[in-house]
Amino acid sequence: MIWPSRVRDRYHCISLGFALTTRLPPMSTDPKESLRASVRAAQESYEADIEATREARREAFAKAQEEGLSHSEIAAEVGLHKSRVGQIIEGK
Repeated sequence: MIWPSRVRDRYHCISLGFALTTRLPPMSTDPKESLRASVRAAQESYEADIEATREARREAFAKAQEEGLSHSEIAAEVGLHKSRVGQIIEGK
């Protein structure tokens, strides 16, 4: 039997394991959902940047200590207490 190409293609796609569809996924019913997603993405980016900045500061403090600066000297440069400098170097 000779099948019309449209029908043959549909059955060929199904036999290969995927369906032939022309329907789009339904749109979100909440008009503010894209705004919420944007805010969540901005917050995640901000938090990732904070973590990277904290790690860079910790590494800089640790290197300064290894090169000979005391906690008091580092603290005086950045305006922190020397005990906080120690905590930062330890990763707390």
